[in-house]
Parts: sequence; structure tokens; C-alpha cells
Amino acid sequence: MDARREFHIPPAMQGLALETALKRLLRDQSWSQVRALIAGRFIKLNGALAIDQMRRITPGDLIERLTHAQPPPPGDSDVQIVHRDEHLVIVEKPAGMISLRRPEEQAWDEAKKQAAPALEESVARLVQRRVYDVHRLDRDTSGLMLFALSTAAKTALIEMFKKHAIDRRYRAMVHGHPGEMQFDTWLVRDRGDGLRGSLPAGMTRAVLERRQAERAITAITPITRMGPYSIVECRLATGRTHQIRIHLAEAGFKLCGERVYTHSLRQTPQADTSGAPRQALHSWRLKMIHPVNQSPLEFESDWPADLKAWLGTLGLLERFSV
Repeated sequence: MDARREFHIPPAMQGLALETALKRLLRDQSWSQVRALIAGRFIKLNGALAIDQMRRITPGDLIERLTHAQPPPPGDSDVQIVHRDEHLVIVEKPAGMISLRRPEEQAWDEAKKQAAPALEESVARLVQRRVYDVHRLDRDTSGLMLFALSTAAKTALIEMFKKHAIDRRYRAMVHGHPGEMQFDTWLVRDRGDGLRGSLPAGMTRAVLERRQAERAITAITPITRMGPYSIVECRLATGRTHQIRIHLAEAGFKLCGERVYTHSLRQTPQADTSGAPRQALHSWRLKMIHPVNQSPLEFESDWPADLKAWLGTLGLLERFSV
């Protein structure tokens, strides 16, 4: 089997289809071999399995050519419902499943959708009702996630997220030993190297608007240390794309298992020696007032099996769990 290979996409490949980019990068492979790699689950894009050969890539994307085919993705049976009522449902999302399907994937046939399942569709099948998304988790982030089941709950929940009235907490294993920290930055889609990231402090309002920057606020609390790593709790005041991963990496405390956000702009990528099976980020707590009946709701989620097994190899599991 060929050795594992990584490629960071340069600006010249902006907008290419995945199969076209791979053909240029893997010059020793024929078109049929490139397509077989994608169909055979040997390709990852930004840390997630890539099965759509026509997926458009952007500068800064990370393409990985794996040595072994990835296992089948999680399905409906891997999604656990922890609360359901007339207006909302709370589930435990498995790692490896996207939260919501991208618009360009809506036209996929059922076989292709089953090969890359979306949590929103899985939950709709499980509850046999239409569900409404109000937030999301990254594909490789596990844990508690909320969907509305009524338009009244959807409207109220969206407003609650805007007002930061929902207490969401994550647990993460990171490189290094961060102290109590609070990040308050403006995130953009391209910080200068094709990756999402924070703008330098002191940007004018005009620059923020031109760059379509979004304010992102994350609070970090250290929990415990294990050798060169730490478990931290992350509390979100905003819900920007990848904000926890970005903030930690920019501060020099990247997630164990992180493949995309490994360093701040103009710094050397930080090596990952942790052996984590994926990004070690888990949505462990959700606390809120019910958007319709006003009852208090609070749920907690322990580490999932893959992270439990990994933490056990580090000697951490017996010392720390939910």
C-alpha cells in the first residue's frame, strides 16, 4: 500500500473539482485510479472523508491520501436521542457525521447520501417528523446537539442563540497547558493562507465589514493535565464556524487530533504527537430554558467510545470523566 500523503491546496487550484485536484497531485495515478481512491474511502478533505469527486476545493484545504480505507460512516443506529417533546429533540451526535447537508448535496441519490449521512436527515427519520436546524457541530465533533420540531420552537431557539441564552459547553484535549483564557476576536473566511482565522486586533469597522468578519467569543477553563496535554472546558458565547478550533490553535494550544487548524498565521505548524483518533472535541453540556413551556432543561454527555479508548491509553480516563 502507498504511504500516506498530505497536500495543502495552493491558490492556483481554487475551484477545482476534487478528482481534478487529486489527478494533478497524484501524478503517478490514472483517472480511474484517482476515482477509485475517492469511491474506496481513501481520501479525506480537511479531516473528513471525501466521497464527492466533484466537490470544489479552495486554497488552504488539506487533502489526505490514506493508506487504508476508512470504515463506513455512522448511521441512524449510532444517533442517541436523550430528550424529545412536542417542540424539540436533543441528540448525541456521533463523530464522523455532518450536522447538515450542503445545498449542492441535496440532489444526491439515496446511495450517495447513505455513504455520507447527515444528522438532520437521520434525526428526521428517527422521530418521523420534520426537524429544523438551529445550530450545528463540526463533522468530527461529537456530543449534544439540538433540533426544533415546531416552528414556534425554531423561532424562539434562534433568538435564544442570538442572545446567548443557551449554555453550551465543550470538553477538549489540547497540546500544552493553557490557563483561564477568554478569546474575543473577529473571524474571517481567509486569514491570509486560505484558512479561517482571526483578524489582527485594532481593525477598523470598515475593514471588518469589507472582510465580512464575525465576532467570536470563547472562554477556556483548564480542567486537568496529563504530561504535555490538558483537558479544558470551552464555553461559547457565539457560534461561529470552527471557532473553538481556531481560537485554541491561534493561542498555541491546538486540539489533539486537529488536522486543519494547527498554528497561527506565519507560524510553523505544531506537530501532533497525541495519537488522537480525531479532533478531541466533545459537546458535553447543554443547559437552557425550554423555548415554549419555560421548563429548565439540562443534559450532560460522557466521552464517546473512541475518545474514551484513547484517553485510556494516556492514563486519563480513570482520573477524569463526566
